[in-house]
Amino acid sequence: LMLPNTTLVNAVTLCNRIREHIAKTNLVRSGTKESLGQITISAGVAQNRSGEGRIELLARADKALYLSKERGRNRVTASEE
Repeated sequence: LMLPNTTLVNAVTLCNRIREHIAKTNLVRSGTKESLGQITISAGVAQNRSGEGRIELLARADKALYLSKERGRNRVTASEE
């Protein structure tokens, strides 16, 4: 998810709102309406730095995602680098 002209704080806030909405949503099989339960997501967020290429930016976001998973999943982590 790319969020141009968005601060890191606002990006984390938005990702947390999305994460919370997904966690509250009950999945339903379209054909039978059978409840499939709920899912959660984890996310990593990084803000583009001046002169930084997209590969470096995505690598920092990916590292933050893995930190979210290591810290217990169902969370958003901002890049610490």
